[in-house]
Amino acid sequence: MQQQRKERLQQDVVQPTNLAPVVLFTHGGVWASGETWHYSWMATRLAQMGFVVLVHTYTLFPDALIPQMVEETSKALSWALDNVEARYKGDPSQISVVGHSAGAHLVALSLLHRAEVAEKKVAVPEQQPPQQLEPRYHTQRKGSQHQHFQQQGTRPAHPRIHIDDGRMPARFVGICGAYDIAAHYEYEKSRGVHLLSMMARAFGHKPFFDALSPSVLLEACMQGTYMQEANKQATGSPTAPEGQEPPPKRVPVLASSGEGVLLEASTKQQQQEQQQQQPEEAKNKQGISVASSSSGGVPPCKDWGSILQQAGLSGLSLTRHLPPCIFMGSQADFMVPYTSGKQMADCLERCGVPTQQLHYKDIAHSQFVTVWPLLTAEQLEACSSQDKIGVPASDLETKLEGLPNYACDLVRVLQGKY
Repeated sequence: MQQQRKERLQQDVVQPTNLAPVVLFTHGGVWASGETWHYSWMATRLAQMGFVVLVHTYTLFPDALIPQMVEETSKALSWALDNVEARYKGDPSQISVVGHSAGAHLVALSLLHRAEVAEKKVAVPEQQPPQQLEPRYHTQRKGSQHQHFQQQGTRPAHPRIHIDDGRMPARFVGICGAYDIAAHYEYEKSRGVHLLSMMARAFGHKPFFDALSPSVLLEACMQGTYMQEANKQATGSPTAPEGQEPPPKRVPVLASSGEGVLLEASTKQQQQEQQQQQPEEAKNKQGISVASSSSGGVPPCKDWGSILQQAGLSGLSLTRHLPPCIFMGSQADFMVPYTSGKQMADCLERCGVPTQQLHYKDIAHSQFVTVWPLLTAEQLEACSSQDKIGVPASDLETKLEGLPNYACDLVRVLQGKY
């Protein structure tokens, strides 16, 4: 008998162990300022604790408008997913995207558009790349984009964002972010800084505020204007019945106890505290309580369908692709009211996205990302005999020594301990 030849086209797969968790940080600065070195203390301390830390920047106003900034923020995440393991021994399945202030807005908006890409791939797996109906916003022409639009007397017809990657990070952490731009513009007016701020100009002014506001887009998704058409195209999409919202996935609220301890709060207790802090509320047609625009909420009456069409989003089904979201804010933040993050978190919860809110009483706006004491030489020497890749669970609390409570909380979140 002739012996059968064994197939030789085989391979053994050996996966690396002890890959480090990754932090991809997007800075703020009113969409018009900010450099990576501003956050070197936070990045260094996180690196000392075993994280691979990527701090990326993006083209700022007036050299770019918001759509380009969002695209560049999304590209940074895609680059991290593709390169962090081979280059830095980072774990691509444990990438936490962290955004502060304007950076939190850019990350949130980029994740919504990445979720739209993921939803379209589920609905039509062999879908061809969409045609570009609107011009992309590059900076190749002389002068800034803002100057160009002023000279021409025109603005782009739609603030369309072009993203083609639907992969998601392990989690999103938004720190002191503005997620409803129209509401934040009113807040700037109340402070008398709206003419000095670059925000309105970077967004293309009021006609584009809603289509570039993550919390407004989530509210529009929940209204269902475009949801029916999206559900017809998608097969087997686990969406809520018509006229109903998916049940929220509520999780404990992380309150500041002075030592960064997780404190559970019942939904009823949260609602009572929220009513005391924000007495002015409105209800939309479905009876859903939302904060007034002056407190960072979404106005109850809008043309939701037009907003989604302008943004290029389909509807509620895209939210099932979003990662768990954590929002940090402080009552002492006079730059961006913490109610902005609360409103965003509430919208995500009502969409069924796992969400957590971390509220503090006396932390300043920039303090969250600038006050990060480094480990001393003695502490580093004590850690030298321990694992250098990743943060062992038994060693985490030791490495938190000297950090303020909000920093301890953030590290625990980045480790998935929430």
